[in-house]
Amino acid sequence: MDATWLAQLPIPKVTAAQPVSGGDINQAYHLTTATEDYFLLVQPNHPQSFYDHEIDGLKLLGQVVNVPQVIASGAIGPDAYLVISYIDVGQGDQFQLGKMVGQLHRTYSPNQQFGYKTAFHSGDFLVRNDWSDNWADFFLQTRLIPLAQRLTQMGRFIPAWQPKFQRATALFKQLIADYDPKPSLLHGDLWAGNYLFDQAGTPYLIDPSVWYGDREFDIALTTVFGGYDQNFYAGYNQVYPLATGYAQRIEFYRLYYLMIHLFLFGNTYQGPVGRILTNLDN
Repeated sequence: MDATWLAQLPIPKVTAAQPVSGGDINQAYHLTTATEDYFLLVQPNHPQSFYDHEIDGLKLLGQVVNVPQVIASGAIGPDAYLVISYIDVGQGDQFQLGKMVGQLHRTYSPNQQFGYKTAFHSGDFLVRNDWSDNWADFFLQTRLIPLAQRLTQMGRFIPAWQPKFQRATALFKQLIADYDPKPSLLHGDLWAGNYLFDQAGTPYLIDPSVWYGDREFDIALTTVFGGYDQNFYAGYNQVYPLATGYAQRIEFYRLYYLMIHLFLFGNTYQGPVGRILTNLDN
């Protein structure tokens, strides 16, 4: 990282900048100064508004759960940046993490509707958040169906999937008719790379993509790539027990998450998407 660029950040003089893992789309650095450490995210060739939704999410989640503190954001030249507090990573109890996520999901939309005040992007896929009081319509019309259409345009949604997909959307409507989800505040990208524990064992959530939806959406994402153990679900259920039938419903949210990965990262994800569609069709 260029020292001249770093000198323009509104923090004390940076004495060291160590590249670290920052997810799939950001450049990320552990910054050291004479007084404290920071975590820096950089998105080259994007305006400072690139981080607006993440900043909004951190501030919103921070009212309920532990998250890094937003220190500064802006743009230096053509590059957007976000500086947040640095968390020295340790180990902790997933039971406590589960309880924290349960508390998060007991925070509901102020207007009692599904959606969010703004749209956001996943890569260059525009994720709409039009407010709705109908969960099935919201999820299908702003998430699953538009994504399937975009993947079809890209040639990544295999034509043989279309009949299965149509039957899956009909099944989803049937299942939701017997279920009454509340519009919970969601982290929105709750794979295992987006939680951590500090040295004291305190759980934190990071890198949110917030909106208000069925809490089972977040739970579904915890099951896609692993990294959560039974203690997490025990802690969650102590605070906010999952409803009967959740195991069948979360398959649709897993499908959406894998379709997003198919969109972002290519045909490696065709196999997992196809398997879920086949399972839902049986």
